[in-house]
Amino acid sequence: MHQQRADGSTTFNARAGQITKRDEAPILILRHGSSQSFSTQGVLNYLAFDEYALDLSPYLSKADAVHFKTSDRYLHELVFPDLTQTWEREYRLKLLSEANSRLASPLYSITLMAIALAAVLGGSFSRLGYNHRIAAAGGVAALVRILGFAAQAMAVHSPWWNLLQYVLPVGAAGLALGALFRRPAASRRPRYLALAGAGA
Repeated sequence: MHQQRADGSTTFNARAGQITKRDEAPILILRHGSSQSFSTQGVLNYLAFDEYALDLSPYLSKADAVHFKTSDRYLHELVFPDLTQTWEREYRLKLLSEANSRLASPLYSITLMAIALAAVLGGSFSRLGYNHRIAAAGGVAALVRILGFAAQAMAVHSPWWNLLQYVLPVGAAGLALGALFRRPAASRRPRYLALAGAGA
């Protein structure tokens, strides 16, 4: 560890170290090491030690507030931030956008499943396979998720965009399920017309 001061510099080397507290102050205990100090007058001092306690208080700023990223916060911290802090008030909409994104994200699991089922089972039978339908479904799923991220970004500026974070997955899932349970046109023909066509 290297210390740079106005009157010189000191370098510590140790075989082992431990961070602990002494009188409620953080200290670094260095064991089996040495220190080399070089002053501005050009004097070099060397000291070997078995144990040395280095006070860490000067290196810790107690005035700085710790702000966790929005993605690292609990849900209740996003919905009910501490508005007595300046940062919390300034980024209130960003915290709310992250909270709604967390609540809406599980909906995309249902949406993507519905899109996948609609791609395979929603259309008519094809002897050539379903590669085109599956590829199209993958594109639709990616588009829906990208629009969800865009809605989250827009909600930072206006809270009304948070509604879109729920409308997108629910609406896409509804359309996919509608396509899944909609019978193909060929199967909607009356039975007697199909039999007449077979007899001809």
